[in-house]
Amino acid sequence: MDRMWLRERGGADAARDAYFQRSASEIEAARRQAEDAGRRVWNAAIGSGRSVLARTTAELEALGRAQLQLDEAQRRQTASLASGFGARTGAVGDFGRNYRDMRVEDRKNTDKYFHCKANCQAASRGGPGALMAEKLSNLREIYGQRVKGDELDDVLEDQAANRHGRHGGSAHPERVCSTTCERFRPPGLDSRY
Repeated sequence: MDRMWLRERGGADAARDAYFQRSASEIEAARRQAEDAGRRVWNAAIGSGRSVLARTTAELEALGRAQLQLDEAQRRQTASLASGFGARTGAVGDFGRNYRDMRVEDRKNTDKYFHCKANCQAASRGGPGALMAEKLSNLREIYGQRVKGDELDDVLEDQAANRHGRHGGSAHPERVCSTTCERFRPPGLDSRY
């Protein structure tokens, strides 16, 4: 069980690291372009003749474009970090609401449906939401198995419902999660869920 969780966690961490590495490389490329444009402006400024002014103007425009690209790359990374925080806190709220609904419904065999739905809603918030959903689900199953004494079969079924919900939410964020998790819905469950 622990090895499966670590393998899944490693895949998610690698995807997150690749995303931030890509953002860092975009920023570095834009910074290099801005430096190159600045060097060209300096070299043009120390040149001679009438072409200096024309070259300098063109180089200043290039420098401005490079600076705009750098600013945009930094803005995207900052927005990603900010939206990541919102997605993670939203994912915690999704889990809380589904846990409350499951306790209110208080029926046997509803847990797989609510597990799936919470994971789907969190994953539909994007990568950070999906990562938070995975961590919360894994913590819940570890707690259930080690502290509450849940059966291994039940833990594995819960994890299958969790993965189904995360996959559905990530692949189809526009889809209603009750539709994605329909296969885990017990008969007679109130239609508001």
